[in-house]
Amino acid sequence: MEILNNILSSSSSSLPFYGPPEQGGQGVETVRSFFHSYIPCLTIDTLQPQKQFTWRVDRAATDSVGTWRSRYSHDCAARMECEEDMLFILFPLVGAVELVSGGRETAVATPGKASLISVKNVEEVRLYSKEAYAHVSLQFNAGMVSRTLNSMFGQGSLSQLALEPNVDLSLPAGQTLKSLAETIVSGMYGAGVVRKSAQMSELLADSMLRLIFENVPHRLSGKLENNAAGIAPRHVKAAMDFMQANLHSPLSVSDIAQQVGVSVRSLQEGFRRFMDITPTSYLCQIRLEAVHAELSSAENRLPIYEVATKWGFSHLGRFSALYRKTYGRLPSETISQAHRSA
Repeated sequence: MEILNNILSSSSSSLPFYGPPEQGGQGVETVRSFFHSYIPCLTIDTLQPQKQFTWRVDRAATDSVGTWRSRYSHDCAARMECEEDMLFILFPLVGAVELVSGGRETAVATPGKASLISVKNVEEVRLYSKEAYAHVSLQFNAGMVSRTLNSMFGQGSLSQLALEPNVDLSLPAGQTLKSLAETIVSGMYGAGVVRKSAQMSELLADSMLRLIFENVPHRLSGKLENNAAGIAPRHVKAAMDFMQANLHSPLSVSDIAQQVGVSVRSLQEGFRRFMDITPTSYLCQIRLEAVHAELSSAENRLPIYEVATKWGFSHLGRFSALYRKTYGRLPSETISQAHRSA
């Protein structure tokens, strides 16, 4: 990878968030094993099996966002068979990123662009370069993405957005996106200012996701324009704040309407018009996010049924089915992943 090192060294002023990865090895099986411990649904393959494959990768993460710095000796591909609604943002530094969906190429990104990868919508990510390949990427788990989407649109399905796959980093939104990425990545390594602060990393991750959802075209972009013209009324915002502050408590739609001083019908109509969701569904979503956040923490020691009950789910079977439908894995699998990543 000497040529790659020379390219990155000569470009260091334009790549302030890139540093040499610390872990590495030879052979595709070793890199598969490395990734499997963090992302079991991802499989790496070389596209040039006649050549010896070498790699260097490192990872740093919080509950909100993960960062990856990667180098590969030659062309390779990552197959996606993920049920969890994760979002990756790849910043190619040397080489090109090609996304494949439905058996065909859907987008290509080169240095100067960022590639947005909704893993449930992409079958394969191919990484190409004449000599060697390098990128920096950020990973947002389903819970983080869902919280931001719910806050913005009242619904939380990334896979249904159909995000445009590329961001031009020379445009104003792209420049801001890169600056946020640089802040997050640089704060994950070295002194670890971002890595050590859960609140800071969540705020930065939320800011980055909002920037994407507000500036990259997708199926709900029109809803942002409509909301700008008709901001959700006070009672809808008050109801959302009340639910967020009382997730542990048994709440009915009648309770919420009474608290914010409107009729049940007015509350339901306000949510339908401005959030495109019912108050009951919104409450269920934010409770589910709270459960997911707690189960995703390596510090959690409570059994699943206690966490679910604490956040308002009384029927464990229905809770587990809803959890799996939303996050693509069982609650027990989330706990196992949290402990492996610790």
